[in-house]
Amino acid sequence: MKKILVIFLPLIFLVTLSWCGSTTSTWQFPIGLNDSKNTVQSILGSSKGGIVDKIPWYPSSGVSITYDDFEKVESIYFKGNYGYEDWITYDGKIVEDIDLSMNFSELSRKLGQPIRIDKTEESYGWWTYSWKKSGILISAEIWIKDYEEDGKKYPKNSIKTLDIEKVI
Repeated sequence: MKKILVIFLPLIFLVTLSWCGSTTSTWQFPIGLNDSKNTVQSILGSSKGGIVDKIPWYPSSGVSITYDDFEKVESIYFKGNYGYEDWITYDGKIVEDIDLSMNFSELSRKLGQPIRIDKTEESYGWWTYSWKKSGILISAEIWIKDYEEDGKKYPKNSIKTLDIEKVI
């Protein structure tokens, strides 16, 4: 009887886990939503400017971050395949095994069907796709055509930017 339990208990656990599903996302970026401003600064250092004080830029890390009223990370914006001067493109996994080198098809395979497609910026060459996953909103600006600017080429279906934010 003991051998049967040793063999079947792990199997029962795995079947139960896959049936119930997981409600937590696989977070891989070193800064998380709800992290404090102090935590961000201890990992990324001081910001290098920004649009306004509420959106500090960290170009050497390829991100900008917004904070809520309690100075907790509200959203993280990743520069993807677009040439902001002096910005790197983060080259690691972010969440749900997503990285910025993926194309739209790869992103959709990981996240499923988008919950929203915004074509407002179509005249500029991109659409914004949004997915809700495990308590977060993932929005990606995707190039809808090959684009060239200042001698740099951006291929169709690549990620221009990626934004991760808390869902309330």
